[in-house]
Amino acid sequence: MGSKDLINEVLALKRERNAVILAHNYMDYDVQVVADFIGDSYDLALKAMETNAEVIVFAGVRFMAEQAKALNYDRVVLAPDPGAGCTIADALDVDTLRRVKEEYPSVPPVVLYVNSNADVKALADYIVTSSTAIKVIRRLSSDVVIFGPDSNLADYVAYMTGKRIIKVPPNGKCVVHANYTVDVVREVRTKYPGG
Repeated sequence: MGSKDLINEVLALKRERNAVILAHNYMDYDVQVVADFIGDSYDLALKAMETNAEVIVFAGVRFMAEQAKALNYDRVVLAPDPGAGCTIADALDVDTLRRVKEEYPSVPPVVLYVNSNADVKALADYIVTSSTAIKVIRRLSSDVVIFGPDSNLADYVAYMTGKRIIKVPPNGKCVVHANYTVDVVREVRTKYPGG
């Protein structure tokens, strides 16, 4: 089957099932072509809420589909690859977070980055995005916060708020974003000044 035929088949199936396809920015172009919305994970889950679709197909990793289901609990949410993981989200599991909470019983707030799996989110006091993390943590009365699973975001939040951040895990990172070093950024800025 040619790609045009496959695209037409997917579009017809979307209409038949009253479905919407959400494609994360990282998805292949072939997936993005048939998507109704392309973007970042949380924004896509919000966009699904604005539709009347009965079926939501989330082309992304597991936590993204879980997030879409949490915000659209009355709809069918499908993940084309239910086993697709995210290195940040998968860096923190329930047992690790429970153990850290037991180690610091006097530290009430557990703040998790939205890029976490649902079973771990269930143990959090607050869920934040990268744009809300600093605002939320500044408002907490505690000077010490358990934060995970993105250690880079945790370091930035600690720097910006002056609070002691207990990182869980201590080295949670995205393998894709870890490739964007200071040297890479400098090289791109030199190659594309003002861009």
